[in-house]
Amino acid sequence: MKILSGLVLVVWASSMARSQPIWGPDVQLTNYPNGTAYHPKIAACQDTLHVVWYQQWRDTIFHEEVMYKRSTDRGQTWTSDTVLSLLSPGASLMPDIAVNGSEVHVAWDEEVGDSILYIRSTDSGRNWSTQKTITPAGFRPNLGVSGDTVLVYWGTTTASYLSISTDGGVTWQPAQRIPRGQIFGGEMVVNWPFLHLASYSDSTGVIEVYHQRSSDEGMTWSQPEMISERDLFASQWPEVFADRLSNPHVVWFDYKYSPYAWTGDIFYRTSIDTGNSWEPIDSLTIEHRATASSIVGLGDTLHLVWQDERFNPVKRYAEIYYRFSSDRGTTWGPETRLTYDSLDSREPQLAVSPSGVYLVWGDNRDTDSLSYNYEIYFKRGTYNSGVDIADEHSLFKQDFKIYPNPSFGGMSCRYAFLRLTDFVVEVFDVTGRRVWNQAGYGQCGEVVWGGKDEKGVEAGSGVFIIRLKAGRRVQQTKVVILKGGKP
Repeated sequence: MKILSGLVLVVWASSMARSQPIWGPDVQLTNYPNGTAYHPKIAACQDTLHVVWYQQWRDTIFHEEVMYKRSTDRGQTWTSDTVLSLLSPGASLMPDIAVNGSEVHVAWDEEVGDSILYIRSTDSGRNWSTQKTITPAGFRPNLGVSGDTVLVYWGTTTASYLSISTDGGVTWQPAQRIPRGQIFGGEMVVNWPFLHLASYSDSTGVIEVYHQRSSDEGMTWSQPEMISERDLFASQWPEVFADRLSNPHVVWFDYKYSPYAWTGDIFYRTSIDTGNSWEPIDSLTIEHRATASSIVGLGDTLHLVWQDERFNPVKRYAEIYYRFSSDRGTTWGPETRLTYDSLDSREPQLAVSPSGVYLVWGDNRDTDSLSYNYEIYFKRGTYNSGVDIADEHSLFKQDFKIYPNPSFGGMSCRYAFLRLTDFVVEVFDVTGRRVWNQAGYGQCGEVVWGGKDEKGVEAGSGVFIIRLKAGRRVQQTKVVILKGGKP
């Protein structure tokens, strides 16, 4: 037993070492001496990174606009800033971003009327469409994308809503109210056909975190289920990630163990059956000085960052900390401090791709202590394999994942290549007859097979082969469709 335990420990430590990223230097992305940047968000598609935020600055008038910039080399160089919102007296706030291949989707809260506006690019952020109004009333939009399906979730003072586009954002279905949806705000993640929503509300008299799930592409929703512990202490600001098995991983911050007035700890909870039941709550911090967090994942590895005020609680200056799990949240590696700033680092957000882990945050290190001028900073983590993973040609030449499998309907086919390439996804039945196919050109993204043949007829239950062809490379996966029942 002792030998086995030692072997398990060695294997665990080896897995942790391989999953631990090596973090590069802090890189300043913005430079607005007469302004300040807020609410950065980042999305990654292989080597290409997309960042949005909202920027305040003053010239002849005061501006508050949504900004964008892009890197095509994993953050080594960046484009100049692009203003996505219209320069107008009203403020443009709280942007979110989602990426599928060369398609980039951005939504934000327009102060005039609290409307939700949307814009998209079909060429990786080089050119942008005109703005569209998703709803005339709403705040804090959250975006999700799977293939050609784009979803926008938002809240109002009385309810939460969802609008869906099935043609890549060209046209939008009328907004649908999420039944019994919590209204304080939250995050939605898409893992087709599953949608997971983590939100927070005071519907019981104390603010707690709730989970809702749709297993049929947003048509119906489960009852809100409280996943934080009901007590006298507020649980707030949830973030959610869904792994390749469509299992949700939720983090939030909670005051329950904290002796301090404004900070607490980061709590984590996951489900191993797509949200039907939940594992015990785990506290991932112990210093009681944490607040905002962000969680992402790839394969079995989860990455978590949060802002932490332990080193300067009097002035409430925060630093960014990081932890990771290489076994989908069962165990977690040690804390890593990522920023060393004499002033304040906050609002961390993560993105991940096979080429690395990417962090953005707001930072006022370049101003005097009396100023509130924040700039957007960036940091890249490369995997601990002795080489920069995107330059190691023997790794990640082609990545192809199918989920959910088995499925009660459609399936999402996620692909990733080292470079832009032509590809085709084909579906065959067990006799070898081709049932469906879709060709494309891109570097990463998703193709959704809806469980129908090329004539639009339901393919029925059975075993199928889904094949990805890109150049001379072919990769295929056996999948199972089970009609007549839902999870």
